[in-house]
Order: sequence, then structure tokens, then C-alpha cells
Amino acid sequence: MSLCLTFELLDHPEPLELLRAGVERVRQTEDTRIDASPTYTIGPGLAAVDLEVSQEPRVYQALLFVLLEVDLWERKFLEIPSVLAGGIRYEAEPPGVEWWRSSYAIRHRGAGDCEDLATDYAAELTLDGQQAAPLLELDAAEPGKGRRFHVVTLATDAAGDVQRFDVSREIEEKLWD
Repeated sequence: MSLCLTFELLDHPEPLELLRAGVERVRQTEDTRIDASPTYTIGPGLAAVDLEVSQEPRVYQALLFVLLEVDLWERKFLEIPSVLAGGIRYEAEPPGVEWWRSSYAIRHRGAGDCEDLATDYAAELTLDGQQAAPLLELDAAEPGKGRRFHVVTLATDAAGDVQRFDVSREIEEKLWD
């Protein structure tokens, strides 16, 4: 089975090339078929690419690192505030829909879901000098619904201990405070 992931990112040659090169690397290292649409414009300064990918956790995790590369570039060249600074909301996608938004796309849309927010936060921490990465967590399969996934950020603190951050949950909790 496959799923369509729509990557939304800054409409600029550099992040688009990072996405293209990253997808090609995932194709080769994960030995999987990924079909990509041509790039198309979805708003001012915002582009998208649709990827048809197999529903395998290893492929999703590899693509999270591609999104992290895009986020790192966007954060280096644009002034993007912390995802935890406020003004960004958690927004779940409808079943069967996957929008993977870069740091810029999150700000443009004002929202993101777990993979968007966790990857953006990992990029923020990385540029602040910490070791950080998004991590795909799998939930147990529900009868008739298949497996669900959730993405969090793992980061190493000053003492060398690994910390788990659920950025989606933190943003949701701020709404109710």
C-alpha cells in the first residue's frame, strides 16, 4: 500500500533541491519506490511536491530527515521564530491526508501537525548547538484502522542525556492554559 505525502516548503531553488536530492537518497538507501510530482505553487512563496510512498516506518523516518534538512536551510536563511513562541497551532490532518510542512510552510499556514512541529523544533535545537532529530513513534494497530504514527523530537541536553519532546502536545496544552 502507498500513501501520498505532500511536502510544502519555501518556493526557492535551494530547499527544493534539498528535497529532490533527499528523496533520491531515500529511494537508493531504502530500496523503495517513491513517485514524485512536479513542483507546483500553492501560495505566495510556497511550493509543494506530492510523493507517493510505501507505508513503511523506515521510509517515513528517512523522509523526516529530508524534511529536517529543508528546515535547517530555511531556518539558516530566514528569520523564523521558535515553534514554541506562540502563534502556531496544532492541526490534525483528515484521515488519509499527509501534509509535511517545512518551517516556512508552518508559519505561512499558522499550523502544523506532529511531524511538522517536531522536525521544525529539531532544526531549531540543532542550530542552537544541540544534537536533535525527529523520531517516528508507532502506536499499536487498531482493528480495521492499521498502525498510527506520531513524531516527537529527541535532543541531547548539556549533561548528555537524551530528552523526548512532544511539541504537538506542548502547543495543544498552551491553547488550554
